[in-house]
Amino acid sequence: MSALIIALFRRWQVDEACGQCILGLDQARYHQWKYGRLYEVDDELAFRLALLFSIHTSLCTIFMDPTKGYHWMRHHNLILCQTPIAMIASGDLDALRRLQTYLAAEAQGW
Repeated sequence: MSALIIALFRRWQVDEACGQCILGLDQARYHQWKYGRLYEVDDELAFRLALLFSIHTSLCTIFMDPTKGYHWMRHHNLILCQTPIAMIASGDLDALRRLQTYLAAEAQGW
């Protein structure tokens, strides 16, 4: 699972420090997770990972071309008042949840 998120972060142009914040991990735990040596995933990390997969799925539904979805994550959004990456890079779980909710609604055409 970590390889999928790392690949997603690469496509979103998220560096390690930003990835640590998004996942809510300190540097040591992030490296354990990244290299498959974090054997216990707590509920919060599991929830963050699920939200990231949901965000990716929604972007793939909204944009026929996946590169447009990756590009969207790095550009200012008037509704969010910032880039989606900046929003979730705060490390705030609620920010990640808000982005997922927003994109899920957009993907469903609401």
